[in-house]
Amino acid sequence: MIQITTNKNQSLAIFDCISSSHKSLEENLFICGILEKAAEVKINIDMIAGITGLPSIPDKVGLGFTFDGCDTSKFLMIVKNQEIKVRPLINCGNAKIVIKSPEMVDGVGFAAKVFAILQNLECSPLLITTGIDEISLLVHESFSNSLENQLKKIFENSDSE
Repeated sequence: MIQITTNKNQSLAIFDCISSSHKSLEENLFICGILEKAAEVKINIDMIAGITGLPSIPDKVGLGFTFDGCDTSKFLMIVKNQEIKVRPLINCGNAKIVIKSPEMVDGVGFAAKVFAILQNLECSPLLITTGIDEISLLVHESFSNSLENQLKKIFENSDSE
C-alpha cells in the first residue's frame, strides 16, 4: 500500500558556502546553535539535507532544511540574534509531498516513476530526502496539486496490478 501525503505552507532555509575547513569548525557551530534555538521555540525542523565536495567549491558545504511556514518569523528572529557570517536563503510557499510504502524497502523503480512525473510536469524539486521506505519532495506549492494527483494516479495503478 502506497501512501501519498502533502503538507503545504512549508519554508526552506538554505545555508550555502559554509567553510568545511577544520580551522573553521568553531565558526560553523552556529548551525548547532540555530537548531537548538529552533527546538526551544518549538520549530519542527524537517527534511535536513547537506551537500559537500562540489568540484566548483571543494572547501564549502551547504545545508538545507524545512519548517512550517507559520514559523518563518520566529526562525528569522533566531537567525537575526545569532552571530553568524553565513545568512540563510529562505524560500516560502512550498509543499512537502511524501510517498511512503513498505514495498520501497525491497522494491525498485519508485524513484524513476517520481522523477518521470516531475519531468512531465516540468517541476524542479527544491529538496529531496529519502528513507528506507519513503521519498520526500519539496516543491513550490503551485505544483503540489498536480504532482499529488499524478503520483496517486501512477502509484494507485501499480498497486492494483
